[in-house]
Amino acid sequence: KLYLLEKDLNLAQNTINDALKSVPDSAVIYELQGRVQWLKGDTSYAEKSFRKAIELNPNWLIPYRDLAGVLAKSNKLDVAEKDLKDAVVKHPKALNLKILLATFYEQTGQAKSAISVYEGLIKDMPEHPLIYNNLAYLYTEHYDDKEHLAQAKDLVERALSKRPGDVSVLDTQAWILFRSGEPEKALEIIDTVDANVQNPTLLYHKGVVLLALGEKEKARIALQQALEDENLFPEREKAQKLLTDL
Repeated sequence: KLYLLEKDLNLAQNTINDALKSVPDSAVIYELQGRVQWLKGDTSYAEKSFRKAIELNPNWLIPYRDLAGVLAKSNKLDVAEKDLKDAVVKHPKALNLKILLATFYEQTGQAKSAISVYEGLIKDMPEHPLIYNNLAYLYTEHYDDKEHLAQAKDLVERALSKRPGDVSVLDTQAWILFRSGEPEKALEIIDTVDANVQNPTLLYHKGVVLLALGEKEKARIALQQALEDENLFPEREKAQKLLTDL
């Protein structure tokens, strides 16, 4: 792990190779190997390592998350979805796997599926701020009626009570205000977030809000910053289109 943190990937892999000679059935070592190979850009090798970790310890949830991530990065979205759904069936009490599935749906633009999973999770995990926040955001983004907006406001308030300074929760709160016709208040909340925090969804929302307030150049900068992030985020296409239109 130390070599991994220091980004000495070749030395990390050599250490893993030596460790596997002594402990060939270690799920932990295979999971580490997958992360090293992912960082090196070998997603095929990383996928094999994560699958091996799952085979060796099917009750350990981290390799499932890793596998879904590397499959999504490789544009194998159908495979990632199937693997996650299979894992949920195999481990019905592992609610974090359901959260992972819902997050996967959210990140890949499958809003209705994400909402369905989150609504089920609220019954099982009624005090989880991540579920409150993500469901609030999805309601705000994908419904226009007052009922869902009211539900979103209630959910984000619950999330804020659990995580008052969380960037994602503040972003959701700001987006709800914007969708409620209060762009000035939305921008006030966005501006409370540390400028060094590079959250692409937050930056996209900042661009939209600034544009609504007539701040075209500031909006352009925010959208450019959002698109600099190489990670998958649901609003990437919208951000790109908005920037192109500018």
